[in-house]
Amino acid sequence: MEMLPIFGLSLGFLVAWLMGLAEKRWPRPAQLILLAAMVLILVNCSLLMRSTPLVLAEAIANSRTRIPFEAAYARGLEQLPPQGEILVWTSDHIGAFERAGIPLRRTINESDYYQWKPALEHPAQSAAFVITSDHDAVAQAVEAHPQGLTLINIVCSTDQPCVRFYRSNLSPPGDRISGK
Repeated sequence: MEMLPIFGLSLGFLVAWLMGLAEKRWPRPAQLILLAAMVLILVNCSLLMRSTPLVLAEAIANSRTRIPFEAAYARGLEQLPPQGEILVWTSDHIGAFERAGIPLRRTINESDYYQWKPALEHPAQSAAFVITSDHDAVAQAVEAHPQGLTLINIVCSTDQPCVRFYRSNLSPPGDRISGK
């Protein structure tokens, strides 16, 4: 995909160069080079319109497992109380948070420069809930520091990592869940 612009430009430069060479030797047939290039472009466009672009085919194939997984992940997120911060790696399945209606300001994630590293060192004290995905940074932090965390839910799906939801028993008073 990154090389497509250069392929498109190089065809134009090639046709211009060939026309320049041909005009010096054969002035009349030089215009046929331009006509041939235009016919090739039209044939290529008509073939592309009849087939599925490679990028779209890849997106469709990937979405077959991703969409049901993110829907299940969102249902798990919807079961969380509406208050309390969530420590989570959001890069892989951000769509689940959108589906669940959870704003990212409620999360401590990898884009929070000042909060992320300290939160990984003390996951139970950093947020009311901790969500891990197989082998992500949060899962490694929970494996290293499991104290004060209680597993409350697991969401698994075919060809997707399992997501584990933990409740913190040690989160700061402002983040604690009322009544629990």
